[in-house]
Amino acid sequence: MKERPIPSLVSIMVPLRNEAANATALIKNLKQLSYWNLEILLLDDGSEDETYTLLQDAIGRDQRFTLIKGKPKPPGWMGKSYACHQLSQLANGKYYLFIDADIRLNRDTIQYVIHHLSKKKAGQLTGFPKCPTPVFLSRLLVPMQHFVVLFHLPIWFANHTTFPAFTAAHGAFMAFERNSYHTVGGHTAAHDALVEDMTLTRAMKSHGHRVLLMNIASEVTCYMYSRNIDVWNGFLKNTFPGIGRSYILAVLISFVYLTLYVFPLFILGLTLFEMGTIQLALMALLFIWLQRAFVDWLMGQKNFNFLLMPLSAAAMVSILIASMYNAWRRKGYIWKGRQYS
Repeated sequence: MKERPIPSLVSIMVPLRNEAANATALIKNLKQLSYWNLEILLLDDGSEDETYTLLQDAIGRDQRFTLIKGKPKPPGWMGKSYACHQLSQLANGKYYLFIDADIRLNRDTIQYVIHHLSKKKAGQLTGFPKCPTPVFLSRLLVPMQHFVVLFHLPIWFANHTTFPAFTAAHGAFMAFERNSYHTVGGHTAAHDALVEDMTLTRAMKSHGHRVLLMNIASEVTCYMYSRNIDVWNGFLKNTFPGIGRSYILAVLISFVYLTLYVFPLFILGLTLFEMGTIQLALMALLFIWLQRAFVDWLMGQKNFNFLLMPLSAAAMVSILIASMYNAWRRKGYIWKGRQYS
């Protein structure tokens, strides 16, 4: 009888900093994966809570897991990039998967990743997961990352060309073919980038590697934020740097979203008793809601958050302006207890 080939080794790598709320659930989720040829590398990045102890207890005697304590961040490096760099130096797999501690994978997600990377001969796979929205600010802002990508990025060009301009990524879920990752220098290519996912993905494309931007909502769930203050700080850190710190682009985005998605609600309020104008405003709102409902449906958002679209657009513009103001005043950003410039 012909022996079945051994499936490729996959290295799952998770940087963790102050993730006591996620540590136990993360390990439980990773243990249920159906793909068996795994090594799971976990790095505690100077946590100030019980993250390390909780990870140890949850891992138990499972030999697939390796838990290490990260080294202090050297000058010029961002915390997450350096944590991922350390993890990559320990990895032995043919495929690398970097995930955040708040990610939960379906049983067969690893097979999904390998299938698409190998079939499409791609160097990287990323995508936007399903994101529950437990607090009000997350209901406003979290679905907007899906909306912006699906409505403003030409997905075909993102998936079929290596032009860095056609790029989007989600740093909570980044899969790589090993050699492609190391060709660009791995996370050293994004060592000083506040939005390391976009920088690394652009580096992949600049070196000629194909990048797949997938709808992974059916495979991956990201429990991104549980408090309003975390939503604010997370988007504050990513929004303006995520568009390349372009003041012109920030002003253009603000104008477009205020005009198309906020202004109709404002007009509706002003002309509540003028029948002709109110009909136009309602038609505009219906069009807005249909756009957002379509995106929410694609991303597995089974709720009525799409009705908040005008408020979501206003919140997105507000946080973009705040993020731009922080950059202009060189105030920096705070995340996971660290100050970033």
